[in-house]
Parts: sequence; C-alpha cells; structure tokens
Amino acid sequence: MSKPISKAKLLWGFGLFLVGWAVVGGMIMIKTANDFTARSYARVEIQQISTAFTKLTAAGSAIPDAENSSLFRALAGSNSSQTAFFISRHTNVMGEVLDYWGTPYRIEKSGATNFTVSSAGKNKSFGDDDDVLLDSAAK
Repeated sequence: MSKPISKAKLLWGFGLFLVGWAVVGGMIMIKTANDFTARSYARVEIQQISTAFTKLTAAGSAIPDAENSSLFRALAGSNSSQTAFFISRHTNVMGEVLDYWGTPYRIEKSGATNFTVSSAGKNKSFGDDDDVLLDSAAK
C-alpha cells in the first residue's frame, strides 16, 4: 500500500505548477510585446520618412526617379535645396535606411509626389500580411 501524499507536498507541487505556467505566460507576453514594439517602431519610422518626402517636395525638390539609396540621399540633403529632411543611423553600405529587422525600407514612387514606403516586416519578405506600409496617396 502506498503512502498518501502530504498536504504540504501537494501544495508545494501545485505552487511549482503555477510558477511554471506563470513563466511560460510571461515569455509569451514578452514575445508579443516585442513584436508589437517592433511594428510600432517601423510605423513611426515610415511616417517620418513620409513626412520627410512631403517636406522635400514642399521645398521645391522633386522626388527623384531613382533607386532607394538615391532617394534616401535626397532626404539626407543631396537635393536641390541642400536641406536634410531625414537622417538615420541605421543604414546599409548602399545608404538605404534599414527597418527594425535590418531590411531596407522599400520606396516606390507613383506620380510626381505620391509614394509608398514599406517594411518587409519580421519575416524580411515583401508582399505579404507581415509588411508595414504607408501609401502617401491614401493619407
């Protein structure tokens, strides 16, 4: 015949079980919060890039028909007014501004003053639900 488990051991085991679940729940909450923070950071930076393009055009400079690195150089002061509208410390060797996950933001010009700025998101792949984007024409 087996010995019955004491009330103290039963309570201790239950307490350990609760602590385990609290740790797992905390880890899930931290991961979710980090994903939210990263997406929020990308949204803010995209808005800043968008505002910089708006200021660039308001200053009389056209948005160049060029690749991302030239567009970011224009925002950093390589434009007709020689004014810096956006400078980032997070760039690659080509001068493209990198998102939170280390992928260059994509800028697609549509018309003389409209553009879309997008981040590939956590999965670093453009064209899916993970992307964070702003279309200036939709403002």
